[in-house]
Amino acid sequence: MAREHTGEGRCRRCGFVYASQVRLCPTSRRIAAELETRGKAPVTQPHIGQGLCAGKGSGWTVTGTTAAAWKRAMAACSVCPLLAQCETQLEDRLATGVKVREQIMAGRLFTVTGREIEAAGVDAFAVARGRTKKKQKPPAPLPAPTPAPARQPAHFGNGAA
Repeated sequence: MAREHTGEGRCRRCGFVYASQVRLCPTSRRIAAELETRGKAPVTQPHIGQGLCAGKGSGWTVTGTTAAAWKRAMAACSVCPLLAQCETQLEDRLATGVKVREQIMAGRLFTVTGREIEAAGVDAFAVARGRTKKKQKPPAPLPAPTPAPARQPAHFGNGAA
């Protein structure tokens, strides 16, 4: 499927009718965005007034345990033309007490609790995030001790005197 639109016809993949303003069909855009978040395709160039993360929330959400996708998003933020604006917005949010959770914002990774992870600690965080904690089972209750039946020594015999 050709990536550039000629201004006429339909998409061979999904049947989308091209318009004069649309260069790619919606299916092609979704496929490109998914390949980009998986690291199989390069990060697309931003439109004027938009950052590299615009419309690609899944790439900037901290999910799973693989650090490679997080590092790609952090690297994309470092070359984004709107990085200074994003950093200002982030600092304003943090100053007002709003926590950023499970997200990469302004090239900084935040955990589910809102704690920031330094760039050097991303790999260690991914490993720690993948660990499972041992389940603490409460100890099984011990059965109540039952007294043993009393026995008479054999030299007393069976009968009473």
